[in-house]
Amino acid sequence: MHRAANTRWIVATWLATRGLIVALILLVSHGHVGHMQDVGYYHEVARHLLDTRTMPATEMWQYPPGATVVLLIPQLAGDAAYGVAFVAFMVACDGLITLLLARAARLNGSLLGLWAWLLLMPAMREYPLLRFDLAPTLCAVAALLFVVRRPALFGALAGLGALIKAWPIAVLGAERRPTRLVLAALVAGAVLFGGIAAAEQVFGPQDRALVNQAGRGLQNEAVAASPWHLVGSINGDGAPLHYGSGATEIDDPRAERVADSLRWATALVAVLLAVWWVLRTALLRRDSTTPATNRSTRRAWLASNAAGADLVTVGVLLAIVTSRVLSPQFMVWLLAVAALSLSFPNTRLRRPFVWIALATICTAGVLKFPEVLVARNVLLTIASIEAVVQLFLGLRARDDVDRQVADLFDVQSTAPRDAHDVADAATLA
Repeated sequence: MHRAANTRWIVATWLATRGLIVALILLVSHGHVGHMQDVGYYHEVARHLLDTRTMPATEMWQYPPGATVVLLIPQLAGDAAYGVAFVAFMVACDGLITLLLARAARLNGSLLGLWAWLLLMPAMREYPLLRFDLAPTLCAVAALLFVVRRPALFGALAGLGALIKAWPIAVLGAERRPTRLVLAALVAGAVLFGGIAAAEQVFGPQDRALVNQAGRGLQNEAVAASPWHLVGSINGDGAPLHYGSGATEIDDPRAERVADSLRWATALVAVLLAVWWVLRTALLRRDSTTPATNRSTRRAWLASNAAGADLVTVGVLLAIVTSRVLSPQFMVWLLAVAALSLSFPNTRLRRPFVWIALATICTAGVLKFPEVLVARNVLLTIASIEAVVQLFLGLRARDDVDRQVADLFDVQSTAPRDAHDVADAATLA
């Protein structure tokens, strides 16, 4: 009875919130693709692909080849219905993500992430449904649900997501077993390079997107652009802006140097998280040789899927914060993987998620109000700092600390443990 009541509330909330977003889109656009923000450009790309069998040559094209498939699918409905078909496609992706998060909640024991996804998506207004980011996000969330049971499928979904937008390749970090990680990475690489090869056969060379991406400067929405907006708000002149590489960028020679530095910052983030992954593996091996009575609950968290999901969430968060580009729809990625982390009662990211939620709420106003943009970026910075701290504190968690956290949230999971977790427990015992 309780589960049935939860299901009814979840379905009703999804229908109400998504219906509200769709109604807002139709109210503004009247179903006309030219009034649907980026969807108008996507339609032009779809027509170009069909008419010329070549990739777009403009500087606005900066996506992996798998994005072409996503943009061509709504074209099956015809030119007149492209906009409505695109929105329907994104609604379907959102519905599938919701189903996956509901499954994660049932398996892991917490509905917090599912409700966060349901209630925070409308805060971003029309952005999630007028961009195609829900498609790679669907692949990433699905991959994280298969990380334990099917490493090959896990890798294939990660590679498929990376074919649409590069970031889902980060979910590979959720796999803690080296041999299974190698298998998943090989499958992901095969899917990725196979997709690129297929796209070259159909649409010709695929290097244009990389060239365009490399030429980007510091986008005005990026976290690192906040000082220019802050100074511009104080003196009343606004940040110096110009249009380039298909977006509005900071027009300042110093911004170019900052943009170059951010490339290194993102690389350092990758190294930092790789170090954490190695430390996690080493600690698990060391703990496995100690008597059961001496093992702390650190082992329980590090060996759980919660640690892998937390690592991916922190990786996506840090990648966004250190990126030269931060479009509003990027928050869809972060919200989805963070929601999956929250499905685990023992996640260490509850407090950082509060800052992520506040940043998500600010997202709808970042293009209109510089002050809101700066506030959003400050919230993301605070979230990233606290998330990193929590992640590394997890490497040295003690029994008493974990008991205090459990008492604070009063969370007890009744979720069934999967076969691999049972096997891990038997091995440790």
